Amino acid sequence: MMKTYSILLFSFFLMPCGAWAADTLNLYEAVAQNKIRVLPQGQGGLGAEAALLTLHNNTLRPLCVVLPVGLYFSSIDPEVQDLLTLQEEVLTLAANQSATAKLYGACTQMPLISPQSGEAYQLKLSPDSALQRLAGQIVAVGLEETIGQSAVWAYTDRSGVQYIYDPDAIHQSWTVATLVAELNGQTPPTRESFEMGKGRVRPTIFTARVDLVYHSPTQNMAKLEIYNGSGELVKTCFDYKPLSAGLHFYTLGLNRIVDRDTVSYVAQLTDREGHVLQTMPLVNNQPYVAAKEKVQKIQFEFIVRQPDFIDMEVYDENDRLVEVIYLNKHFPITKRNTRFTFIHAFEKGTTYSIKLIDSKGQVIHSEPVVAN
Repeated sequence: MMKTYSILLFSFFLMPCGAWAADTLNLYEAVAQNKIRVLPQGQGGLGAEAALLTLHNNTLRPLCVVLPVGLYFSSIDPEVQDLLTLQEEVLTLAANQSATAKLYGACTQMPLISPQSGEAYQLKLSPDSALQRLAGQIVAVGLEETIGQSAVWAYTDRSGVQYIYDPDAIHQSWTVATLVAELNGQTPPTRESFEMGKGRVRPTIFTARVDLVYHSPTQNMAKLEIYNGSGELVKTCFDYKPLSAGLHFYTLGLNRIVDRDTVSYVAQLTDREGHVLQTMPLVNNQPYVAAKEKVQKIQFEFIVRQPDFIDMEVYDENDRLVEVIYLNKHFPITKRNTRFTFIHAFEKGTTYSIKLIDSKGQVIHSEPVVAN
């Protein structure tokens, strides 16, 4: 079903296309005639509203712009997947005004990394006719939500069609799988193979990247591995390598790791003694949110009531050691005002603490800090 987005023209009333005697153009025609400017962006991940397209009307007349199925968003970053739209829309633009359509986006090139929110794209004005044909077929049978992504990857990666399957729409799945095989120069599946269960695989589509964050209290050696739901090792991302004290980010390209027939995985960071330092579940099609470091200025007063060797350490909200600021630092009897900069990745509003510990292991001061 087509939806109409309207904006105002010297009025507080929404009007349909035609109410202003607006010119109606296909998107490609409007761009070629320099009547509109386009700004494509990724919303993060894939699926509904993953592709944003903002149009600006360059003219002094209202425009109705038809956004056809199969628009191709080409990523500025060569490591990020492109997007193919699986939705038709019409945008109504007042004179010299802008409007944005939120479109269903399927990712291309499965081995590349997933787009994040605000990902920069260019609109490809000479799209692959085969991809447009495929997009049109997916939308025509109404399976963009179930097999759309698998079908696009099967074409762009020239892989098999075994994942193009919806058990509630076998004939429609077979129609799309047949088209993909034809476009790839492969032998099309038979209708009987679908009805008899061959190719009946429910695809598991993982987000193409995820950030594992670890704050190492001290220097260490660690390895990063991926395990499946049965606890079996799937991949070693890196073997033991030195970790400095402080914050570390590891971005994993999951589509190069996971098997889409398996529904759960865990990333695990382990030290040489076998201690698990950090784990992270890998969730099916979880939107990618880039982890960011935060810089926070710390300042507080503390009192040392007798000469001693003091440790200063940072603990998270669960009282787990996060980082050692210093060890065995000698202090006389004193009242001190300490200032330092701490780099962390805590969520805003999370409370963590700075502890000063004497040579007997007693906490002589604990300073609560609310993460910025």
